[in-house]
Amino acid sequence: KEYHIRKERLLEEQKNLREHYKKSKDTINTLEQESSLHGELVKKEKELLGIQEEIKQELIKLNQKEKELVQEIAGEEKLIADINKKIQNIKNLGRDSNCPTCTRPLLDEYDNVISSLEFLVKIAKEEKINRSKEELQKLSESRIKQEQTHKIYKTEHFELSKSLNLCESKKRDLFIEKEHFVKVEAQGLKNKDE
Repeated sequence: KEYHIRKERLLEEQKNLREHYKKSKDTINTLEQESSLHGELVKKEKELLGIQEEIKQELIKLNQKEKELVQEIAGEEKLIADINKKIQNIKNLGRDSNCPTCTRPLLDEYDNVISSLEFLVKIAKEEKINRSKEELQKLSESRIKQEQTHKIYKTEHFELSKSLNLCESKKRDLFIEKEHFVKVEAQGLKNKDE
């Protein structure tokens, strides 16, 4: 009777082990298929990180150029302000005064000095400042486009990271399931022998 009860228990356990074996085998196949993309995802993540780094470097360069242009514009505007002060100073002194720069009497050169200084202001303002402002505008637009591109790649990287984490989780589950499968198989073989 004892032998018969033990045999019945072993047969019942064998039946349960077969079910576990089949489930475990199916789960392993499913997890292997789902985690097979891991290598591709890692490669794609490296590519995205490389692209993001290039965009970051480009943004740093654009910001640097923008700062340089802003400083250049500020320098030109300061130069214009200085020249305008000189013009105002010469006008305040009048025709009969000495030149504030070289200390010679202005006399007939008064109009020439003022017109040459005004010409310098006009050239600095029109050519240098306007050109710098146009270039600054282009750089600003380019920087905005780069920031938008960077944001898109960042979002794509975030989604890829989620997929990669899910894939790694499935790889861990696969490892655990394989260990369980080996135990079920060993137990089944032991029961069969008994």
